[in-house]
Amino acid sequence: PGFMGVGNTNSQAIGSASVASVLNVYEDRSQVHIYFGTHGQQEMLELLRDFLNSDSWQQLEFAQWCKDKAPSEHRRLVSDAMFLSELSAVENGLPGTCLEDQAYTLDLLVTAFISTAILNIPQEDLAASLNNWSALRGTPPSVQAKLPSYEEYKSWAASTGAAEEIGKRVEAARLLLMAAALRCAYAV
Repeated sequence: PGFMGVGNTNSQAIGSASVASVLNVYEDRSQVHIYFGTHGQQEMLELLRDFLNSDSWQQLEFAQWCKDKAPSEHRRLVSDAMFLSELSAVENGLPGTCLEDQAYTLDLLVTAFISTAILNIPQEDLAASLNNWSALRGTPPSVQAKLPSYEEYKSWAASTGAAEEIGKRVEAARLLLMAAALRCAYAV
C-alpha cells in the first residue's frame, strides 16, 4: 500500500476484494483514519474524503446551496452536510484533548444528529452501533436524557478507573459517528 507511514488523504490501496482509503490525517500526525470497504464503496469513500478535507467555508457554502438552490429532493441533504461539517471540525480538534472532553464532544454530536434522527439515513442502519453507544457502562445520566452535561463528564473523569470506561465511550461514539458519516457522504 502506498500510504504506509506516509498518511496523506490522497492515498488509497486497492486489493482484489476491498479498498482502503486514508480519509483523515491530523495535522500533528497523531491519528490517521483509514476506512475499509468493498470495491462498490470506493466512490463513497472518495466522496467522504473530499468532503472531510474541504474547508469549513466550502462545507457551509454547500449547505447553503442545498438550502437555497438545490432541487427540493436535495434540500433534505442540508442536515447531512452540516453533520459532516461538524464531524470534520470535531475530529480535527480532538488531538491533544483529554478523554472526558473527547467523550463529551462526540456525545454532543451523537445526541444532536443521530439520536434525534435528523439525518437522512434509516435509523435501523445505525441501530446496533447506537445501542452499543447508549448501553456503555458509566454513561452519564444526562446522555440518556439527550442533553449531555459537561460537569458530569468532569466528575466521571475524576472517579477511580474511569479512564478505561471513557476510552470505550470515545471509541463507541467514533464508530457510530463514522458509520453515520459514510452513509451521509453517499447521499451528499
